[in-house]
Amino acid sequence: MSRFIDAAEQLLGGPVIPECPEGVLYFAEAGWHTDDGTGVHGVKFAAYFDELTAANGALRLVPGSHHPEQHARLAAYERRQRPVRIDADPAAYQASIPGYVAATSPGDVIAFDLHTWHASFGGQDRLAWTAVYQRCPETAAERDRTLRSVHDSFEQGFRGFDRDRYPVWRDWLGGAAAHPRRAPMIERMRHAGVLDLPGARDGW
Repeated sequence: MSRFIDAAEQLLGGPVIPECPEGVLYFAEAGWHTDDGTGVHGVKFAAYFDELTAANGALRLVPGSHHPEQHARLAAYERRQRPVRIDADPAAYQASIPGYVAATSPGDVIAFDLHTWHASFGGQDRLAWTAVYQRCPETAAERDRTLRSVHDSFEQGFRGFDRDRYPVWRDWLGGAAAHPRRAPMIERMRHAGVLDLPGARDGW
């Protein structure tokens, strides 16, 4: 975990707080999208459990698309393609966006900005582990966006999330004494209000 904290703080330029990590089985293809819906500043780490290449579903990323001006160009392009081209010929639309194929082997980790456009197509179901770190909010507006984003990351009731078996923060917080880097992060989460969110303490 320390490696991810260090990398996240270096990439984001300051102290960070975590969202809940996820083990995910991704089905089939994923179209072009970003992972931020609230305007937070964060980085996502993804590790896939299978050997993935362009032929079987490796993650594809658009270099530079986390910059606002590039994001605006891609969003405008997507709007021009809808709905006819995207619905009628999705493969051609997917291929029309120049993505970098991040081929991986088990044990590799990909880190990318939450605003980076990414996709996966032409492949298979794939098992992954992901973790997101956000830059600590400094203003009231940033805090509001952070809380909405974090709450969305662990509110999994609609997916049948078993909170008794897999509680949100219980085990991670309970083992903090054995991990010196974890204590200040927990204090930042508490200060930001993350641990006061509905559902954050389920399973304690």
